[in-house]
Amino acid sequence: MKQKPPITIALATLLTLTANVAYPQDFDISKVTDIIDLPSIATNGIPLPLSGTVIPKDATHTNIIWTVKDAGNTGATITNNTLYTTNTGRAVLSATIVGGSVTNFSAGPMHTAAILEDGTLWTWGDNSTGQLGNGTREGTNVPVLISGDTNDWGIVSAGGYWESFPLDWDTYDYSYDYYYDYYYDYYYYYIYYYYTAALTTNGTLWAWGDNKDGQLGDGPLTSTNTPIQIGTDTDWAVVSAYTHTAALKTDGSLWAWGDNRDGQLGDSTTTSTNSPVPITEGTNDWAIAAAGFSCTMAIKTNGTLWAWGNNHSGQLGDGTKGTNRHEPVQIGTNTDWYAVAPGFEHTVALKTNGTLWAWGNNRCGAFGNGTLTSTNAPLQIGTDTDWAAVAAGGDGYFNDPYYVFNYTLALKTNGTLWAWGDNWYGQLGDGTRIDRYEPVQIGKDEDWTDVSTTSVFVMARKTDGSLWAWGGNGYGQLGDNTTINSLYPVPVHLDVTFTTNFTVRVVGPTVLMVK
Repeated sequence: MKQKPPITIALATLLTLTANVAYPQDFDISKVTDIIDLPSIATNGIPLPLSGTVIPKDATHTNIIWTVKDAGNTGATITNNTLYTTNTGRAVLSATIVGGSVTNFSAGPMHTAAILEDGTLWTWGDNSTGQLGNGTREGTNVPVLISGDTNDWGIVSAGGYWESFPLDWDTYDYSYDYYYDYYYDYYYYYIYYYYTAALTTNGTLWAWGDNKDGQLGDGPLTSTNTPIQIGTDTDWAVVSAYTHTAALKTDGSLWAWGDNRDGQLGDSTTTSTNSPVPITEGTNDWAIAAAGFSCTMAIKTNGTLWAWGNNHSGQLGDGTKGTNRHEPVQIGTNTDWYAVAPGFEHTVALKTNGTLWAWGNNRCGAFGNGTLTSTNAPLQIGTDTDWAAVAAGGDGYFNDPYYVFNYTLALKTNGTLWAWGDNWYGQLGDGTRIDRYEPVQIGKDEDWTDVSTTSVFVMARKTDGSLWAWGGNGYGQLGDNTTINSLYPVPVHLDVTFTTNFTVRVVGPTVLMVK
């Protein structure tokens, strides 16, 4: 039974275009040198809101993370930036600025990757197939630096998916995870296909992780837990990983490799390949390409939209449903498509006039139009004309339309972030687990610049280069040093730039009356 992979935003080309609409790509990095005006006294039993002043005042990162370094006998705890105590005495607290401006990032099935302004690459989360690239198969809930011969990483895409198969106890060797499905009354076991692909600023292509379907593109079907270079070409421009890999070169040619059982490579076959193959050889007018779950979506330089691969729920948008396409087919006749993000059985896209469109499976309200009605052709969502970026996420059984949990995240040109659809893991970031059938704003911030979605969690960047995450966190994929799901955006612990410890004296609540 083929099932969901993670969802990845429509690659770095989309991110670059989005940034050029309303936000700068280059950030002026100003690191914290001090934190002053920290509290020195607290009253036992009375909550103390924590605050401090960051020096310099124009520092890139100013969000302070408060932790208890030594509670002493005070019983000190911190919740929502507030200090609580149960006894008098002295406690040592830490004020930390989490920094490292992110220039590119990607959420995978259960792992995340990000590139900082210094060209270093960091990964975190699940590592069952070596997809973190740190030379091990041990996961981590904080970002780890990927060492190697290069510190000039430019674009990264975290991909992969998993499948489950009916478990035969007579032949099962206990080498895979298994579970009992109450709905189908059967035991299944998992096989994971998680991996990561990345480009350097000099145009070389690298990959690591699982390689059962040839998704690494290096020829052999051997998995690896460290980055390996794919070929010797130096003209790769964009890469997108999912169930397969798609990539653009600087000459406008489009290439794909990996799993091809549904025709998602677009080479007229359903034969998987372990090395890059050109899509419609001879045409070098591709501008954007995004790998979805068993499908691929792409936009040409003339603004036309194309799709191929699995079409089980009409997610290709060609007006049909259930008919897979093994070659690129044009979606409609419009020539004003700007961005596209295929997810798990639904697709969302933007036009140059800032309008939002969706198609495919709408079971959980992933379209955002207030209904649960699906469609197999592009449908405009609302009348707003200020959408700047969009990402499609989801989870479920791929061939069961009643067990699909899709959702959508989108940015507006004013820097606000919006979400709708399935919210089981809190991936909408609105503080609830309630599904939303229409867009709801995530907080009040107006400094979001781009977003990446996956099966159960979301990563998003702000204009100061800080990275935030929310939703499912069972494998530490949020990067906040926990494995606790979050219903709100939390900062990723990337490259601690400054930490200061300070002592707080906790006194009794008695007030001396002076006559």
